[in-house]
Amino acid sequence: MGLCPSKVGKRKLEQESHTFQEKWERAYFFVAVKNVPTCLICKQSVSVSKDLDLRRHYKTNHSRNDGYSEKMRDKKLNKLKKRLKFQHDLLLNVNKINDAAMKCSYMLSEKIAWASKPFTDGEFIKECLLSAVEIMCPEQRQAFANLRLSGNIVSQRVDSRAVNLQDKLQEKAKSFVAFSIVAHEGADGANAPQLAVFIRGVGGTFNVTEELLDMVPMTGATSGNDFLVCVEESLKKFNVDWSQLVSVNTDGNSALVGVEQLVTKLKSKVSGLCKDMELKSMHGLILQESLCAKKLKMDHVMDIVIHSITWIRLHGSGHRKFSALFSELDAQYGSLSCSMGHKWLSRGMVLRWFFELLEEIDFFMSSKGKSVPQLTSKDWVKDLAFLVDMMTYLNTLDISLQRRPQVVTQMYDSICSFLRKLCLWETH
Repeated sequence: MGLCPSKVGKRKLEQESHTFQEKWERAYFFVAVKNVPTCLICKQSVSVSKDLDLRRHYKTNHSRNDGYSEKMRDKKLNKLKKRLKFQHDLLLNVNKINDAAMKCSYMLSEKIAWASKPFTDGEFIKECLLSAVEIMCPEQRQAFANLRLSGNIVSQRVDSRAVNLQDKLQEKAKSFVAFSIVAHEGADGANAPQLAVFIRGVGGTFNVTEELLDMVPMTGATSGNDFLVCVEESLKKFNVDWSQLVSVNTDGNSALVGVEQLVTKLKSKVSGLCKDMELKSMHGLILQESLCAKKLKMDHVMDIVIHSITWIRLHGSGHRKFSALFSELDAQYGSLSCSMGHKWLSRGMVLRWFFELLEEIDFFMSSKGKSVPQLTSKDWVKDLAFLVDMMTYLNTLDISLQRRPQVVTQMYDSICSFLRKLCLWETH
């Protein structure tokens, strides 16, 4: 059934009448702001672009402008337009500054979290920025003053980033065709036990994703069932398909009974879901390298190094070079006195430092009445130099194995290359 021509013409006429007309700018001092008629004089808007509504607003509120000549009317219209544009640009600039301040706040909060610094350090960082700005570019002070870096704000920023990363990982997990997990039992700064669960997944296009899945505090007993519950809850958060689990990796601490039981229970769970599937288990591909140090039979060197450093920490705090070095190393690796015996990178760093400052260490300890004969023994110094070199090479291998992202063939090539180097060094 066709429409009546008179109705079609009427509808077209109504649509045209609701379109803002340029002549209304000069007649009623109105302009279209985002397709909404807005009065240039009082900034009020009218819902519909109709001549009747605009004229009523003008006659009711601004009829005193009727006495203007055409030239004065044009002059006032241009002035009002410039003022509106200035206000719009000013607001746009403020929004840009606020957006930039927001991005900086998120960026600095992320750096504070990565550095494991207290969230309250954000306020100190802001004070430093403001002090620097006042000297370098005082006109930009207000932009930096908009930074929000209080302890609560930094905490909120970090939480929102964590939620965002979790959402992204959940989305990536949907495309996994296979994945493996790493269970690492350790302790936090307060020596409270915790289980770190890592995931490594491979998508359909062979894209590899490696992330820390969860950090679960362990309370009470740490049996295999406790570990299994923690792993199950961590994987449940990301809706991961258990049937796609192909391997589990444990580290150097996994000689503990609880973690060994975890591997057994995971194998049982996967075999129950897929009878033809056998879960592979590996023990510390990277951390196993640290056990090589024990095979070198260099305890006579390490014992002297640890004993000397421990004594220097107690008696050499006033020594400028020693105290500055200990502060730098502690900031990177924690307390050396308790971590040096088992932390791989820390041990390599300390050994190199000890070798480079060997003469100063011997002189300092001798001057304090704590002479160590091995420090001047040529055979012992040769053994120390050998251990320093080996630790340096092993550190390089360890770091190369931790590069992201890598597949097992690349890691295997790195290890084979290192083994060939060992054979070459042995012949020399």
